[in-house]
Amino acid sequence: RDFCLSRGLGDVYKRQKYAREHNLKPLFKVRGFGDAARDPVEFTVAPSDAIPRALKHAGLSLNDVHFHEINEAFSVVALANAQYVHCWIIFIH
Repeated sequence: RDFCLSRGLGDVYKRQKYAREHNLKPLFKVRGFGDAARDPVEFTVAPSDAIPRALKHAGLSLNDVHFHEINEAFSVVALANAQYVHCWIIFIH
């Protein structure tokens, strides 16, 4: 399955190193990334700019991804960005 992660990739890389050192099988592979910034008043919709960039970098389309994670403190950020990029939200983390 393909996943779209935003932020927190430092933890992914640390765990990847740990997995190698302990001969653990990886659960997923990071295929691409994207980042974006907006003026402070528009920070809540910055992920909607980053998601298409990440997909393009990975050579994927929105329909190729089974799970999207937008890791933000406020659930409204995930909801707003899901509407901007037209993806279906099942979980809000």
